[in-house]
Amino acid sequence: MLRHFGLGLAAAVLLDAPVIRRLIVPAVIRLLGRRAWWLPGPPTHRLPRMAPEPRP
Repeated sequence: MLRHFGLGLAAAVLLDAPVIRRLIVPAVIRLLGRRAWWLPGPPTHRLPRMAPEPRP
């Protein structure tokens, strides 16, 4: 059982670099054009202030 998991993980790692990173990502970026590049806007909410809990 664990051996199959290891083989599947090794296959995924070996396929990740050449297939995903070299073929699919550049193709998607090319298809999206300028929509692939965006900057997020400023945060619209503030994080609540939290006081530390007193030690017992």
